[in-house]
Amino acid sequence: MAVCCQPKTRQFKFLGFVQINDTYLALLGTLIEADESSMGDRRVPTENAPANSGAPENEVEIRFRSREPRGLLLWTGGRGDHMALALDQGRLLVSYDLGARRQELWSESRIDDGRWHTARLQRQGRLATLVVDGAKPLTSNAAPGATQLNTDGLLWLGGCPKLPPGLPAALYLGFVGCIHEATVDGRELALAGPQCADPIT
Repeated sequence: MAVCCQPKTRQFKFLGFVQINDTYLALLGTLIEADESSMGDRRVPTENAPANSGAPENEVEIRFRSREPRGLLLWTGGRGDHMALALDQGRLLVSYDLGARRQELWSESRIDDGRWHTARLQRQGRLATLVVDGAKPLTSNAAPGATQLNTDGLLWLGGCPKLPPGLPAALYLGFVGCIHEATVDGRELALAGPQCADPIT
């Protein structure tokens, strides 16, 4: 079964939270099923979302494709900290802030070509490492200070309706493309087939 999202003028409608063990995945977009079966109600009340006391390390792997040069793939944040993965100018952008100053890490090549790509983002303390399609690892160190990522415990995939000011413009745009697989800290998120916005054929 393929599940697709069709944004209206690139605006996404919030659907609700899906609990994945200790993390919540927020699905965005208007879901349209490709077959006759029903997905059922996958909503979790927002007041049940757990607070995150701080993570010393994170690992995210996501398989996606897009022809759009800009859009937010993943966001988690709160309390002044954040970690984000987005397309910007056709390249992957990692933006993260552990409380001292926002740091950026960019992929070397454009990947807004409509082909499937896999990105793996690892953070150990202040060090972030990005690997795209198995190429050489790219690294960046955050400013000295905190080594933990303090968030509200929510993980947003494909866009976020409310972000703090002062971030790169691409983070405020919803992702347009398909997300096939996503793994967070070694646990695969239970996506019901590829999650698409303006599906690529």
